[in-house]
Amino acid sequence: MASIDQVAAHLNLSARTVDRLISKGALPRAKAGEHDLETCLRSYLQHERAQAIRRVLESRPDAAAIFESLLDSVRMGGPVPVAA
Repeated sequence: MASIDQVAAHLNLSARTVDRLISKGALPRAKAGEHDLETCLRSYLQHERAQAIRRVLESRPDAAAIFESLLDSVRMGGPVPVAA
């Protein structure tokens, strides 16, 4: 179990940022000193992935179609193009 300061150090964030992420629901709420580092790390990574996907979708209106095309290729066992 860990404090907010320990969670912040583990995630390389400030304690204030960790507090904000907990308030937003991106990190699990726990009693003082009872935060699970592994759970916090997984929640933070999931939150960051979702934010990255959101940014891509906002910046490229065709991104959803591109992702769907890639998924179809993977599902069918075909090659996945790699950007050079």
